[in-house]
Amino acid sequence: MDVTKMVEKLNSDFLDSGASLNNTIKYELIYNNYKIDVYYSKTSSLKNMIRLVLDVDGKKYLIAEQFSEHDGKYEMNTYVNSEIYELLKFSLFYVDGRCRTNPFFEEIINRILDKSPILSPPPQVNYKYKNSDYNPYFETTVRTTMSDKMKERIKKNYIPALAHKIFEYCGDTLTLRFTSDPSKARDIEAYFDYK
Repeated sequence: MDVTKMVEKLNSDFLDSGASLNNTIKYELIYNNYKIDVYYSKTSSLKNMIRLVLDVDGKKYLIAEQFSEHDGKYEMNTYVNSEIYELLKFSLFYVDGRCRTNPFFEEIINRILDKSPILSPPPQVNYKYKNSDYNPYFETTVRTTMSDKMKERIKKNYIPALAHKIFEYCGDTLTLRFTSDPSKARDIEAYFDYK
């Protein structure tokens, strides 16, 4: 999905807000009667990511979406891990008789384009994934063979150019490790550009 206009707006709003490098801006949205806060930060580990905190029935869920520049435009896949998807598919992703994530993200992006953010502390989310494979933040590579499940996650989460770069670097001897701790997060694109 082309998110160039959204990324330009995020960067412009971040500068206009007077935020410094370690600050976070937040867009407060309502979608299908649920509160959704969208966070953006320029810290090196999170600058190419939006974090959505979904407040559904008093429980908070985190979706972290990476965007990447490719051929002069920014792109983002709209994949939501299956644990969150299964929990929220009928409350947030049900449109025209089908459960889909694209209409949800299209609407979120349109609302970001129409709203002004506020300065905010980083999101605090109490949701712990039952399966650590769904942790939202890239942390590092580890020396072990990449599982088929990890390969699928990479294909679904990242645009093809970035996924190709990851597979090429990791080869048969490395895999990715993800964390739920944003202080350990690294920008996956910068990590593989540096390597």
